[in-house]
Parts: sequence; structure tokens; C-alpha cells
Amino acid sequence: MGQYAEGLIWPLWLFVVFHLGEERWLHTDSAYTLFRILNHQALFYDRFACELLVWPGQLLTAIGAPISIVLQGLNLILPLMAWATWIAFARHKHRWILFLLIICGGSELFFIGYSEIGLCTWAFLCTLLLIDNLPKHTTQVWQTAGVFLCILILLFSHPAGWLYLPVIIALSLHRMSRKSLGIMSASLCIALILKSVIFPSNAYDSGLYQTLSNPETWSNFFQLLSVNYLLGASWFFIPAVTALACFALGLSKPWRWVSAAFFFIILSDTIVAVVIYAQGDAHINMEKFCYPIGVLSLLSISVYLWGSQEPQHSAYRLKFITAKQREISKSMIGILPWFLSINMLLGIQKYSPDYSNRKLQLQSLTATMPGAKMMAHYDTLSARIFPGSLWGLSYETALITAINKERTGEPSTLKSMKAMTSQELADWGETQKKIGDSLLIGAPFEIPQRIDRLNRRYFEFEQGTTYQLWNPAANR
Repeated sequence: MGQYAEGLIWPLWLFVVFHLGEERWLHTDSAYTLFRILNHQALFYDRFACELLVWPGQLLTAIGAPISIVLQGLNLILPLMAWATWIAFARHKHRWILFLLIICGGSELFFIGYSEIGLCTWAFLCTLLLIDNLPKHTTQVWQTAGVFLCILILLFSHPAGWLYLPVIIALSLHRMSRKSLGIMSASLCIALILKSVIFPSNAYDSGLYQTLSNPETWSNFFQLLSVNYLLGASWFFIPAVTALACFALGLSKPWRWVSAAFFFIILSDTIVAVVIYAQGDAHINMEKFCYPIGVLSLLSISVYLWGSQEPQHSAYRLKFITAKQREISKSMIGILPWFLSINMLLGIQKYSPDYSNRKLQLQSLTATMPGAKMMAHYDTLSARIFPGSLWGLSYETALITAINKERTGEPSTLKSMKAMTSQELADWGETQKKIGDSLLIGAPFEIPQRIDRLNRRYFEFEQGTTYQLWNPAANR
């Protein structure tokens, strides 16, 4: 199970993710993903690595498994991948960095679900362990190939992967041979060029990058919502203090340049992340905005230990640290994952209230809907559900009614609620003429979907019906 029962953390995390899976998968991005998988629809723009996360759901859908089974197949794949990786590196002295997948998740701690940045972070941590395992300045074909594949997964799963790249470059320059570096760098350049030519970045990702070159973003830096969010994020206390403490301690050691360089990377990445994720709704999404910075900040511990264990510094370590002190240090490292995980469970990082009782809220809403296809104003729906994003409500309500129908085995009507703005409601007459009476409206960025083209194994909506306007506040 690993020293100090570290291995028990993985089944504990797996159980929590399983137990709260439906709450997570009935919410916005994850509901959208689950709905499209159940209907055999394409998912990715240019984030091809995410296929590693969704293949269990696609396979289970193909054989007609119940929605709850498909959901858990998607839900558990990343924790299982992380657990298997920990087993593979069980003898590695820095194996505990894999626990950062759990510790730095913020809102995603209990709701991993479909986590692109979670996959990206898994690839990053695997890359660090693989590079550190390489004999210094030697060529190991299989391990170098593994590093190359992990970096591709990192870059092709989420744009935040670029925040991790400076650390990978620094470690590669220190550990890998020139031949391996040359081959890997050339291969990565070719892969990225081919990707950019054949599959250019989608509009959302391109917008993130363009934000960096916008002078107005920098001139209004301290007014950005993401800056205010980070300053008020209680979850960031532990990572920030860890980074500062390791930096301060490192300055007093012979490897001070290592601590200073790593702290500079964290600081630079934080500024870049704050600027990039000020666009759109990402400033409130811990999965996309806070996760990489939290991981890098807590990695300061590993970098500090790595610097102290380098051969040129071993004389300093042996001279000033007694055998007893060394054993105490090892024990502290061993309990670190437990200490941090317990802090999360005790509430230092609490999961987002947006997920709390999500299933009950949707069941309450669908139970009072007078028709199968309804539309209502964002404001009135927010008052009934919760303040926040409702763009995925059409998927969420369709999924909850389909799940209830499967579980009860009784014939019942599938329902879908579309949240609309004042402008969309004003233009509804023209919209209705375009979509006809047999279309299910999806996300704002997606064209309407024909009901007769959905997977009838899960979504058999009645045809010939039109959307009805409803004010849920009047039914309270």
C-alpha cells in the first residue's frame, strides 16, 4: 500500500468521486459532455487527448448500458489512471506529487468528472516522474518516448498545459542528454505544426491567447475579475504559503538558485493565468483557472527536496543534518499527503455550493414543469435553481428525466428546459419558424438538434410539440 498507508488515499478518493458522481455530471460542462456521448456526437475541437477520458463512456453507450453506468465509466477513469500511475512509481521518492491531482482540485476535489485540466495535470506529473527517473545525461529510448507522449497529452488536452511547460523544459535540460532533447524537441515541433495546420485552435482557445496581447487587459490588470477572485480565494492560502515558505527557506541553502528560479516560474504563470482566464466565465472556474497554479505552488516542496538531494549539495545535507533529523524529515514527507488531504476534508477547501443538491434541484424543477419542452427567462430560473450559469440546463433536465425513467422503469415524459435571455425571448417567433416543432435546443453556441436524430435508447422525446413559455416563479 506504500509507506504510511499512502495507498489508502486512492480508494478513498475513488469512493468520494463515485458517491458524488451524479451531482457533478448533472452540471453544465459535464452534462453537455455526457449528453453528447450518449447521442454518439463529436466532442472535441482540438483537444484530442481528452479521448483518454471519454472512451469508457463511448464504449458503454455503444452497448446500450444504463446512463448511470455510462456516467460512472466516465467519472472514474481519471482517478483510476492516477492510482495506476502511483502504483507504477510506488518506489519513486517523489511519488507523492501524484496526490496533487486531489489536493489542488479546489471545487474539483470532489467532482473530477470530465476534467480536461485534470488530464493535463496528470500528464504533467507523469512527465516529471519520468524525467527524474532518467539516468542523468543518458539516452533511454522508451522513457524518452514516454516523456514525449506525456507532453503531447499535456498540450492537446487543455491550453493551460502551457503553464506547466517551463518546469518541464528546465528539468529536461538538467536531466536529459542532448541527443534525447534534440530528437524530442524536433518531434514536438513537427507535431505542433501539423496540428496547427490541420486542426487550428478553436475560437475559445484563440481568444484566450489573444487576451495576452491586448493592451487594455494589462492596463486594467488590478480590476480584472480573476485578480479579485484569486485574492479572495480561501483555497489558495495553502498553495501560496507553501510557495513562499519554500522560496524563503531555499534562499538560505546552496541550491538557492533552484528555489528562486522555480518561484519566478510560479509568479510568471500566475500573472499569465490571471490575464488569460479573465476572459469569459473562466475566472470563476477553479478547474480551468486555479488548478495549475495550485499544483505548481505545492510542487515547491518537491523542488526544494530535489535541490537538497542533488550530488553537489549532499555534503551540505550530511554535514548539517543528523541521522535522527533525517528520519524525522522522511516521516514528515510520508505524512504530507495525509495532512493535506485531511485539511481538504475538514473544510479548508470546500466544494463549490453550485454542486450541492444539484440533483434534487433538477428533480424539483422537472416535476413542476407543465410540458416536455419549456423555455423560461434566465432570471426566474436562477431564482428557482441557483444564481449562476444555466446554459447547460437543457441537457441537465433531459438527463435527470432520462435517468429517473430508467430507474423507475415506468413510462414517463422526458423533459427539457431552455433558459433564455430577454433578447432571445423577444426573437422567439422567428426562432420557432426556423427550428420547427421537432428540435431540441442545446447550448447557445450549438445549432438546434433534431429530436428524431437523438439516440432513442436514452432520449425518446415526443415529436410534433413546440416550446412553451413558462414562468417558474408563478408556480412557487
